[in-house]
Amino acid sequence: MLLGEGGPPAAGVEVAAILDGAHEPAALVTTGEDGKYALLGLEPGKHRVWAWSGSWTTKWPGEEREGLSTDVRGSFRIGGLDPGAYEVRVLRAEEAFFSPGVTRSVDVGEGEARCEVPLGPGGRVAGRVVDRTAGMAAPGASVTLYRRDPSFAPGFGFRFPGVDWVPAGASRGAGGDGGFAFDALSAGSYLLHAYADGRHGWLGPVELAEGGSAEGLEVKPGGAGGLSLEVLDARTGAPVEGASAKLRLLAGPPIFLAANADTSGRAVFADVPPGEHRLEVDSRQHALALETVAVADSSIERRVLLPRASWIVVALEGGAQHPGSRVVSCLLLSEGDPGWPFASLEGARPMAVASCEPGKPEAHLKTRPGRYRVRLEARDPSGKRPTRSLEVELDVPGAGEARVGLEFAE
Repeated sequence: MLLGEGGPPAAGVEVAAILDGAHEPAALVTTGEDGKYALLGLEPGKHRVWAWSGSWTTKWPGEEREGLSTDVRGSFRIGGLDPGAYEVRVLRAEEAFFSPGVTRSVDVGEGEARCEVPLGPGGRVAGRVVDRTAGMAAPGASVTLYRRDPSFAPGFGFRFPGVDWVPAGASRGAGGDGGFAFDALSAGSYLLHAYADGRHGWLGPVELAEGGSAEGLEVKPGGAGGLSLEVLDARTGAPVEGASAKLRLLAGPPIFLAANADTSGRAVFADVPPGEHRLEVDSRQHALALETVAVADSSIERRVLLPRASWIVVALEGGAQHPGSRVVSCLLLSEGDPGWPFASLEGARPMAVASCEPGKPEAHLKTRPGRYRVRLEARDPSGKRPTRSLEVELDVPGAGEARVGLEFAE
């Protein structure tokens, strides 16, 4: 039983059991009106029991507390801490939340612990936006700065193109001369993106040393190149109306150009920046087609043949009926090319991810036909609730489906 301040039962509190050495809970429940809870299905071993409520000062182990600002003397105070080891991260006022900032470790005991965090000079990235074809300044263009952070990834254990680049500051408009500047930057690798009059442009990576500067840069939206696609069904040769096409630089920026096929299966990209691009084309009924396309200063044409999609259908059982959506991931353990767009954090193995909506405890994972050994996992969108995994070998037929059940425990 949990008791709140002053002794009344603490209702509606999340309680987790975390196996020693682990970061994610092995079980998570919410206390009832009487403050009681039961943590079931635990593996043998030593567990920590952790309780959290929105009005309490405690957080999940390893989770950041709400930020606070220093006073005019540069001082700060964080109260309500349990004894233990903590990491303090300090950001300059102009830095984005995703910036690494400066960190210091501090051990907190029964009394007050002091922590001094020295901040060196911040770096600067500055330049102007120039229309690539006209060669003139692009006033009012939107400019966004990204920083490469290989440790940044979604909480469900997979990567996708561009995930290594995170915002390093709010987007800002270029001045009358197309000029822009970002200040108070940490050392690292940066990427600039500019958007003007419906056209995109990239520049980077720009390497910045601690306290250094990169000035006089030119970001050039648009280009003289173009790409025209004819998207057809691979079996019938019929146009695939509504097919989705994406074009992204192989260098990996988190921005892409998009187009949809019309009734004749035509999709057109105009004003494409020069370089090698990854072309991704699929539809609701067709598998993903990938191709590398080099765009220069002229328009090129491509015919894309889309095979009919096959499906892995995962039916969640047990606790899946609980309100709220579920996320199902499928990791490839065997050889083969299922045509999945994601990759695992460890080993860069192909992955597919799909959601189950409340009341519809099935996830439909698009794939190519073949025999695959996979690991299936399911969890709720917060990433905190426990998962049940299943390793299974599946025969996926062409333009058909392979069904499998997966137990989801609350």
